[in-house]
Amino acid sequence: MDATTSAVIQQLINELVLLNKANFLNGSFPEWIMAIAAVVTLIGVVIAYIEYREKTRPYIDIAIQTQIDQGRWNFLTKISNKGQYPIYSKITNALLVIGDEKYPTIVDKEWVIFPNESEDVLVPVGNINEIGRKKIRESKYTKNVVELLVEVSSRKLKQKEFAYKTILRVQVLVEEEKPGFILLEKTFI
Repeated sequence: MDATTSAVIQQLINELVLLNKANFLNGSFPEWIMAIAAVVTLIGVVIAYIEYREKTRPYIDIAIQTQIDQGRWNFLTKISNKGQYPIYSKITNALLVIGDEKYPTIVDKEWVIFPNESEDVLVPVGNINEIGRKKIRESKYTKNVVELLVEVSSRKLKQKEFAYKTILRVQVLVEEEKPGFILLEKTFI
């Protein structure tokens, strides 16, 4: 909950306390009507603010693409803005897990992405070669799966800090000649 929402809710609580102190139940009919109108108005303002905040927040979609190069599967991510306003975004975490081994990728770049557009650059977030896929198929690890986690932080253009996150976690199927994906998690924070 951000500071503005907290302030509005605190104001609502203060109004209710004032109503109680003013001996609301013993008041006249016009006082009742004014008090009820004030509370209903305040609730309406809170609801409108929450709806506005949800409409203007960044909504990021993350897509995983694969390029196959001499038996190696290179995983690339593409970021799209599904929201209504331009945003800044950056990949804050990219992790490829092959069995018991973890391979992080550091991406040190920010993008401005406009509504209903995607970043033209495909960002590499890991790869697996034939040896790694063979080890998974032959159960050479304690946990014989390949997972890819991509976390993208985003913010509105006027914000200073990255306040929103989109997390995508997929399992990569290695049994075939081309990779398949199973969605494990997609979260908007």
